[in-house]
Amino acid sequence: MSYLIKVTIAGTDVTQYVEDFNNEGSIEDDFDKAEIILFADVTDSISTFKVGDEVTIQRGYVTATDDYLFRGAISEVNKQSPNITIKAFDKLWVLSRKEYTKSYDKVIDTQGGNVSSIFYDLAVTQGGLNGTFDGTIQDSGSAVLLNKFIMNHDKIFNKLVELRKLLDWQMYYNPSDDKVYFEPLGTTPYSGGSLQVGTSGNVINIPKWTYDYNQMINLVNVIGAEQLVETTETFNGDGSNLTFALSYVPRSVKVFVITGGTSALKVGGVERSTTSYDYTVDKTPEVKSIIFEAASVPAAGTANVEVQYSYPIPIPVQGEDATSRSKYGDFQETKFYEDVKTVTDAENRVISILDRYSLPFVKTKLETTGVFGIVAGMTVEVVDQINNESRTLLVKRTRHKYPEESDTLDVGNEDWKLYDWLNKLNERLSRFERQNDKNQQIIIQINLTKNDYFYDNRYLKMLRNIVGDGFILDHTTQGILGAAGQELGKGSGWEENILNRLVHPDDQYIEEFSDTDFKNSTNTTATWDTTNKQITF
Repeated sequence: MSYLIKVTIAGTDVTQYVEDFNNEGSIEDDFDKAEIILFADVTDSISTFKVGDEVTIQRGYVTATDDYLFRGAISEVNKQSPNITIKAFDKLWVLSRKEYTKSYDKVIDTQGGNVSSIFYDLAVTQGGLNGTFDGTIQDSGSAVLLNKFIMNHDKIFNKLVELRKLLDWQMYYNPSDDKVYFEPLGTTPYSGGSLQVGTSGNVINIPKWTYDYNQMINLVNVIGAEQLVETTETFNGDGSNLTFALSYVPRSVKVFVITGGTSALKVGGVERSTTSYDYTVDKTPEVKSIIFEAASVPAAGTANVEVQYSYPIPIPVQGEDATSRSKYGDFQETKFYEDVKTVTDAENRVISILDRYSLPFVKTKLETTGVFGIVAGMTVEVVDQINNESRTLLVKRTRHKYPEESDTLDVGNEDWKLYDWLNKLNERLSRFERQNDKNQQIIIQINLTKNDYFYDNRYLKMLRNIVGDGFILDHTTQGILGAAGQELGKGSGWEENILNRLVHPDDQYIEEFSDTDFKNSTNTTATWDTTNKQITF
């Protein structure tokens, strides 16, 4: 049964001029695209096509308006007789043409640094799209809060992409309900029921199921971060032995030599690097020894050489999926994770790995008919009675082509399972990185500012010295030795820095109370405050 269609451009119904169209969506793209090929005589109904003009595609079996397949805007127009080709992107793309300027502050603004709240404000309040907070736009919670998120004449769409990448979520526009979505990958299931392969099913092809064994793991060793353990070992010196072997490879070392009941801390060094030292440490796993210099060899004694040191102990946990090993054979891996700090962490990591990798990844391609409202990023239940397969899979790509009767869906579980896995894998580490790396890249900005300062002279002070009868070399009267009062050095009546004249700029006196140069200490009764630069009466 053929379905009906309705295509509009800039509000004008151009359905009768449609030769064909195709519409594609993918989890790898941030917006869906459509290409409509029209007969050239469409210009009888609509004379011009402009970038940004609204484009809608609807279809249905009962009426042509049962469901929206596409809603967006023209991005490109091509004319080649006898056709006009319209290329369009969905409503998210429209936000790439809108700029906005705002600094979202965690303390000041109502969003409180919540990533989803900022997304909602940009996409819905400022961008004009439809969406509901904690509905189609899921609440990101308090795990990741942005101190600042700055938009300075930035495209709204580009900033939405930054927020999406920050959380490693997906965003998409659903033309069926005309709403924008912001959520973890695979959150929303298709609400139209399962996709059935077989008699009277809505999948018309016989799927070819592909199983990928390349990444399988059903026997795994998880080695986490090392924990440092401290220990003390004692040795008997004999007056000649220079080398004392340790039980473990040391990370940090302190060596004491006990002589006459007194313990002395010895100086460690590095051969050919340190100038003066008592011992070196060989950390080669096969050696792991303290090696004394000949001049510092410990004397004979019982337990008179004491080595205090720390050494690392890794956190290893092994796990297996016995059913998978029995069915598929052994696929063994050893994984190292620095963020695994405890045995419990390591055990949880083993469970996560086996849960995701103990079975092969699966993918297939479905040709569906009569199925409306599926968007890339949703999950669908596939029941294949012919191949005896029943799985819930992620829709990775959608393709709709008119006048063909069927749609094409690429579905699989690799992207979905690994997406969720990577989020859990780095849950502790990623929170730190997102707040201290990605967020820093968003909020750190360098503002180059230029400040010009202009200084006014406060006053000009002219000082003079009174010579008195002091001696001045080569002076006609003050430079005669032996004359009355002419003695070397300053004589009587000698005065320095006597105020001769004081001049204020423009003959105006301005007191800022920054000092007490002009304070009359004798007669002033007010409080002269130079710290706060004020006077109080």
